[in-house]
Amino acid sequence: MGPLLAAAVREAFEVRGIDPAARLDLLKEVVVEQLTSTDGVLNSSMLEDAFGRFMGELHSWVEDNPKAAGVAAKAVGQLAAQGHISLGPCLRPILEAKGSGGGGDGEEGEAGELPPLVESGVAGHDILANVLQAAVDAGGADKAAELWRSSGLEAAKFFDMEEDAEALAGRFAFLAAAS
Repeated sequence: MGPLLAAAVREAFEVRGIDPAARLDLLKEVVVEQLTSTDGVLNSSMLEDAFGRFMGELHSWVEDNPKAAGVAAKAVGQLAAQGHISLGPCLRPILEAKGSGGGGDGEEGEAGELPPLVESGVAGHDILANVLQAAVDAGGADKAAELWRSSGLEAAKFFDMEEDAEALAGRFAFLAAAS
């Protein structure tokens, strides 16, 4: 089910003429309805798998749709703050993704290479910052802090420059406390 949901999330960004955020909001409504229904066929693990797959593959097409990272990140933050998903399974694939070797030939990157979304700045600035802000907006700073602590992730790994991680910790004090 995860691959199917990941494809649906990606499709929300492929349709021209309709705001991607609006399409993703419609998808979120259907998913939340399924998650909370006694007759629903979805569970949190399936949704976490879907967002994890989406985030893990985002580097291969984010240049074609630069808003996708921020919009999807907001959805992850909101769904996490509402208690439907956890941040770790959704965001960890960003850090595990391999580069394409820069030549567009699909070869995996070198062993010491930064994950592509980290190297481009998208992981920290567009994804992590939006996930955390959406979680704060939807559930408050304490809820966002709890979600972050339970994720087992380190904010610094989403940035290629330490100063950028420190700047984000200035916005979200719980990141500094978690270090």
